[in-house]
Amino acid sequence: MKDVLENFIGNPSSVHTEGRAARDIVENSRKKLAHLINAQPEEIIFTSGGTESNNTALIGFALSWLKDGHKPFCILASPLEHPSIIKPLEFLKKIGFDVSFIQVDNKGRIIEEHLIELLKQKNPMLVTLSLCNHELGNLYPIKELTSICHQYGALVHTDAAQAIGKTLVDTRLLEVDLLSISGHKFQGPKGIGALYISNRLKQYLPSINLLYGGGQEKGRRAGTENLASIAGMGLAASIAQTDFSSYTDHVKNLRDYLEKELLTIPGSTINGDPENRVPGTCNIHFEDVEGELLHMNLDIQGISIATGSACSSGSTDPSSVLLAIGQSPKQAKQSVRFSLGRQNTLEEVVYVIEQTKQAIARVRKVNSLFASIY
Repeated sequence: MKDVLENFIGNPSSVHTEGRAARDIVENSRKKLAHLINAQPEEIIFTSGGTESNNTALIGFALSWLKDGHKPFCILASPLEHPSIIKPLEFLKKIGFDVSFIQVDNKGRIIEEHLIELLKQKNPMLVTLSLCNHELGNLYPIKELTSICHQYGALVHTDAAQAIGKTLVDTRLLEVDLLSISGHKFQGPKGIGALYISNRLKQYLPSINLLYGGGQEKGRRAGTENLASIAGMGLAASIAQTDFSSYTDHVKNLRDYLEKELLTIPGSTINGDPENRVPGTCNIHFEDVEGELLHMNLDIQGISIATGSACSSGSTDPSSVLLAIGQSPKQAKQSVRFSLGRQNTLEEVVYVIEQTKQAIARVRKVNSLFASIY
C-alpha cells in the first residue's frame, strides 16, 4: 500500500501510462479476491466496505428494480442481521417494500420450517441471510438455505463479511446471487470492501447501482477507485487463502481454551450455537455482571472486548441480536464478545482469563455491597 501511495499517481480510469499502471493494480487485486471466493473477476465490484456492499445489494438492487418500471417486492431476512442490513431494510419498508423476518431459536439458528412457510406465503424476490453472525459467530448452512430459496424462485444475498478468511467461502458451492465482503475482516485495510454479483443476475437486472456518477467499475459503482486499499485487500486475499488452515487451527485452539476456562466462572454460559461457528468468536453471558463494567475493567488492563456490534458503539441499548434469540434486556447487557485473531498467543489468552476472573469478582463484590446497603 505504501508503494502504491508513493509511486502510482495515476487514476485507474485514465488511459495514459500512469493510469494503465494503476488499472493493472485494480484488476490484479480483483483477480485475487475472485480467486479467494471462487468467482469470476467480472463478478466483483469494489466498494468502501461491508456497509456499502450490503446497501448496494439491498437498496441498490431494489431501486434499480423500481427504475426499470417494476413494483416493490417482498424481502426476507433474519432478525439477527448486522445494522448495515437491518437499517436498509427499514428504509425499504418505508418506501413500500414488504419486509418479513424469519424466526430463529434461542441459539440463533434459522428455523427452516418458518423460512419455507414465508417463502410459500410471501413469494419473496430476495432473501438476505448472513453467512456468519457478527456477534455470536454462528455459521449458517447457506448452501442448503439458498437451495430452498431458489426452489421458490427467490434470489439470495449473503453478508459474508465475518466469514471471509475464517471459513471456506466458495460462491459456486454456496450458489448465492449476491455476497458482501469487508476488507478489514480478513486483515486488509479498513474502508475497502467488495460485492460479488453473480453473472446470473443479468437476466433480472443488467446493472445494480447505489452510487451514480462516472463509469467506474464498468458503470456499476461510481467514484475513483481507492487504489492503495484495493491493493491491500488483494494482498490480504492472497494471504488468507495460503494461510487458511494454520489460522483456523491456531485460533480455534486459543478460543476453546479461553472458553473452557471462562465457563468455570459461576453463572457463565455461551451465547449462540457452540457447534457451528467461526473459530475466533466467543460470546459469553456472565450472570450479575454488567457487560459495560466488565468492558471498562478489562480495557484498563489492555484487553479489548465488545458488548455488541462495533457499528452500534456508543449505544446503551441491549444487543438486538441477543434480544432476538430470547434474552431479556438485562441478560443481553450482561453478555460480552471475545474475538481472537492469528496474532494472538497462548500467553495473552492466559492473561485474559486471569484478568477476566478478577474483574468479574470485583464487579460482583461491588454489586453485593450495594445490594446489602439498599
